[in-house]
Amino acid sequence: MVTSMAPHGRCHGRNYYVHGGEGVKGISSCCEREDSAGVHRQHHRDVEEERLHRLDPKRALVFYLDRTKEFRVDDQLFVGYVGAKKGRAVQKRSISRWVVLCIKICYALAKKQPSEVLRAHCTRGKAASTTLARGVPVLDICQAASNVGFMAHVCETLLPG
Repeated sequence: MVTSMAPHGRCHGRNYYVHGGEGVKGISSCCEREDSAGVHRQHHRDVEEERLHRLDPKRALVFYLDRTKEFRVDDQLFVGYVGAKKGRAVQKRSISRWVVLCIKICYALAKKQPSEVLRAHCTRGKAASTTLARGVPVLDICQAASNVGFMAHVCETLLPG
């Protein structure tokens, strides 16, 4: 599944986050909004269950948008949280670094070693390959991509003419 994240108003039949001044309004698919009431505090049996609950992406998104709403300046999902960049959109390099760090943490939590050195370039390539293998149309993969240089190569290779 290709999941794109973009501000509300750019929904083109894919999954997008929807946020407003009050925070997350919901996660939409094909512009059909879900109620965000499903995101709530739970009582956990132990520390391990609480730690695993923090991996819930919808809950994490709601939490993140709520924490950044007071100083958010740009209408991008990821914004800086300290210094001169506070509230402004972060660079793609930073987002790539965060994704790789998150993947490394997931491997550590699972007490496993990644099969290779993790780099942002590798994760983008695997994401495109995996979605293609799952039957997602190449055009959708190309439209969802954020790294133009990498995806230009993929699109040249896979798209006809």
